[in-house]
Amino acid sequence: MSHIRIGEWAYSQIQINGERITTNVSFLSCSIPSTNPIEVFVNRIPYKMYEDNLIPLFETIGVVAQFRLMMDYSGQNRGFGFLIYVRREDAQRAITYLDNILVSSWCRLQLCISKNNRRLWLGKINDDLDVDTAIQMILEKVNPLEIILSKRNFRRCFLLKFETHRDAAISRKILLREKSIYATN
Repeated sequence: MSHIRIGEWAYSQIQINGERITTNVSFLSCSIPSTNPIEVFVNRIPYKMYEDNLIPLFETIGVVAQFRLMMDYSGQNRGFGFLIYVRREDAQRAITYLDNILVSSWCRLQLCISKNNRRLWLGKINDDLDVDTAIQMILEKVNPLEIILSKRNFRRCFLLKFETHRDAAISRKILLREKSIYATN
């Protein structure tokens, strides 16, 4: 974890699982910023633009609690990120005032409310696995709040429910690597 100064605030920065998380150090010791923050999805970020340019722009609206910039493994940004303001109403104002703003000679940012999808469908489960074994394999890798067995298109599948959207996204990434859970055809 490194510490950087951007604008008038100090931030901590860490890169985990393909995202660089920049958190306002004033908010490290408390939950961000409430139990149900509004997360803003920021799209069409120029590939050569990073937190040192983006956070000061976002701070023109209000105090940024956290910005997560999605990164590829070469260290280049993937063109999108997620923004959380200290105050919920600032998230709505950011969308109003910063959506479609020109940030380079050819690129306009797109901002919208991030979908808070906390569910994950696992389809095409291997028919050779009994239900208990499949559930055990899932629980060895991830920690959902609930697992629901279902059928879609005559195949077994599971609906996993998570506490946060981020938990669901990271779990999806982990479970996609587990080839033994899924049917081969």
